[in-house]
Parts: sequence; C-alpha cells; structure tokens
Amino acid sequence: MSEKKETAAVSLNAASIWQTAVHKYAMFIALIAIALFFQWCMDGVLLAPMNISKLIMQNSYILILAIGMLPCILTGDIDLSVGSVVAVIGAVAATMIVSMGMSVPVTIISCIALGLLIGAWLGTIIGAVVGGLVMGVLNNGMSIMGVGIDWQQAIKGMVLLAAVAFDIYNQSTK
Repeated sequence: MSEKKETAAVSLNAASIWQTAVHKYAMFIALIAIALFFQWCMDGVLLAPMNISKLIMQNSYILILAIGMLPCILTGDIDLSVGSVVAVIGAVAATMIVSMGMSVPVTIISCIALGLLIGAWLGTIIGAVVGGLVMGVLNNGMSIMGVGIDWQQAIKGMVLLAAVAFDIYNQSTK
C-alpha cells in the first residue's frame, strides 16, 4: 500500500513539474516550433549561417542590452523591458531636442523621469522579449516565403491573440 502512495506522489510530483515547466517555457517552445516550421518550409534557409548572421546584426542593439541586463536578471528577477523603453525614450528625446527645441539637460532629465514611469508601469519583460523573438522569426520567415503583407498581419494578429489568451489562462490558474 505504501508503495502505491509513493508512486502516486512521485507521479504527481512529476506531473506538477511538467506542468510548471510547460507554463514557464511555453514561449520558448513556441519559438523553437515556429523556427523549425519555417526551417522546414523554406528548405533550410531560415537557419542558414548567412540568415542567422543578418538576424544578429539587425538585432545587435537588443543583444547589447540583454548582455548588460544579464546580471540584473540573475540577481533579482526584475522588470527588464529595456528595449521598448529605450526606443520610446529615444523617440521622445529626439522630438524634444529637434522639434521642440528643448535643451539637452532638460531633455535628459525629462527622459529619465519618463523612463522611470514607463519602467514602473510595465510588467515582466521575459514574455515580451520571447514574444518579440517569436514575432521576429515569424515575420522573417513569412517574408522569406513571400507571404503577402495582409496575410502576415493577420497571422501575427492571431499569434498575438493566442499569446494573450494563453496569458489570461496562466493568470487564472495561479
């Protein structure tokens, strides 16, 4: 009888671990599945060295930010929505200096304050970064395949809706 309880506890524990892993790494699994799908559909072009090199070059600023933020991730599991915040703050700074004629010190102080507000407002970035990677691979793959822009937008919209539905499901199971 005790053997059955131990086996049930081990299988329950394994099931719990599996469920946690699937919830935690679902976006990575989706990224791998999408990459493999486009690799198959495009006869090996997606993961060709030249294409990988181009993807790295096109996203080098994100890699630099990610390397810089790695210690923060390792030490605190904090909100790291750096890429999107940098883009927004850069656009705001350019507008303030060029279009509005504001001085550089005022722009710097304003952009730091705005960055802090945006950072406080945003949620976790891990899902957003992985989601960005998924969308980037999806976009690149569809472009290489010659999918029309209307279909690309529709497919990306469906992927975003699925991601939101998955997030709502994850939030409701906690």
